[in-house]
Amino acid sequence: MLGLARVSQSTPPPADARSVRALVVASDGSWFRAPGRAVADCSNRPVLKRLVVALVAARRGVPCTVCQLVEAGWPGEKMSRAAARNRLHVSLTRLRVLGLGDVLRTTRAGYLIDPEVEIELS
Repeated sequence: MLGLARVSQSTPPPADARSVRALVVASDGSWFRAPGRAVADCSNRPVLKRLVVALVAARRGVPCTVCQLVEAGWPGEKMSRAAARNRLHVSLTRLRVLGLGDVLRTTRAGYLIDPEVEIELS
């Protein structure tokens, strides 16, 4: 039907004192709320959903490599190394703009959620 917004399967909980300091993420990656930020909706962005899930699922303090994130975001897709890096860069920039800018870290080894930030799955 026209005019109806698609509703995520998991609705963000209201912010409480603990979740204000935590990165709260839907288990399917359809939304997240970074500390001090509004809820970011990724329900219609399958690549971003998969990247959020991969970043949150990584061991605390251990970066996801470019290859791991490309495989998570575009599973089974064949592309040149340059295209893969570009797609990943654009997608991670979008996630930063949506709210992960203060918690998404870049290292020589890859990308990770700041290990000092508590992560809550919802």
